[in-house]
Amino acid sequence: MTSESAPAHREGERVLATVLFTDIVGSTDLASQIGDREWKELLETHHRVIRSHLERLCGREMDTAGDGFFAIFDSPDRGIECAKAIMTSLRELGIEIRVALHMGECEVIGRKVGGIAVHVGARILSTAGAGEVRVSSTIRDVVSGGSVQFRDQGIHALKGIPGEWHLYSVAGDHAASVRRVVVAEDVMLMREGIVRLLRDAGFDVVGEAEDLDGLMRAVALARPDAVIVDIRMPPTHTDEGLVAAHRIRTEYPETGVLVLSQYIEPSYAMRLIEDHPDSVGYLLKERLFDVAVLVDALRRIADGECVIDPTIVSRLVGRRRREDPLSELTEREREVLGLVAEGMTNHAIAARLSETEDAIDSHVSEVFSKLQLPESPDEHRRVLAVLAFLRS
Repeated sequence: MTSESAPAHREGERVLATVLFTDIVGSTDLASQIGDREWKELLETHHRVIRSHLERLCGREMDTAGDGFFAIFDSPDRGIECAKAIMTSLRELGIEIRVALHMGECEVIGRKVGGIAVHVGARILSTAGAGEVRVSSTIRDVVSGGSVQFRDQGIHALKGIPGEWHLYSVAGDHAASVRRVVVAEDVMLMREGIVRLLRDAGFDVVGEAEDLDGLMRAVALARPDAVIVDIRMPPTHTDEGLVAAHRIRTEYPETGVLVLSQYIEPSYAMRLIEDHPDSVGYLLKERLFDVAVLVDALRRIADGECVIDPTIVSRLVGRRRREDPLSELTEREREVLGLVAEGMTNHAIAARLSETEDAIDSHVSEVFSKLQLPESPDEHRRVLAVLAFLRS
């Protein structure tokens, strides 16, 4: 229902509500590209889709400003369900949005609501990336234990809001939006080959580049879901890909980066993930012969994971040392360690090795115990811990 049909509340009454904010990603650039008439039609479609989902899930529209919506729900579960439904429907129409959710007490002001909870929700939206449903820890805590899974997005300072805020995103939403990719490769035949593979696999290649400057311009203009970049590009043909990865993950945190290399360079792989352990990957170019590997890497990167080429992990694990701490590991534990270092979850490892997840949990615990590395629930920290140990 909309705010016009919402049940009345007394002026000044405080109500517990889940607040939802949305906006279109890159709306200013998009409006200038398509023109006033098309932009008006797009907004009308956008508004109609959002209102239909709000009505279906008993959301109450509080305000609409340009390309953004503000609504409230009586439960966070309905808010999350509505956010995901809106995102899916609009994405099918070529409209990419971001969504934020927070839960708290709101003050009734006429037929609107206000208060600190509303301000928090609006500020959380400013931290979200394209195709992301970002939520406060309050939302996460209330719905924990259900079917919704969350990805940790760290501690944030929200402008004008006291204290620090632990934020999360609804797992899987960003991965589902992996469609728009920029490819950076200075060898034209290789670049065209990658572009063809991606398009055949259903991706939308929204930009191509042959050097670092061209890549950064393409990312700024297209705001892709992911970038595929050769590690060596003009002008120096050394580490431009790593430089680009660092800049992109810093300036455009919603964009994942997959770095490609023709050579096995473990130090480059570790440098990449030490800078930004989430939503990055490092693969050998030979992997591109199997498009399924490329698609899987992009999916995992967009879902916040870290992807490291198995050949690099194998070389690190198998490297001989004068004092080899890995000597205490069983053959199966070494195998599990290698898959952990690739960035795989325990669930994925269990599927790969045809074991139960409980068995893999036990193997991982034993590995970390023998290596004197405390286990962490953060999968990216697990990768960093393992690779830092292997580098020692």
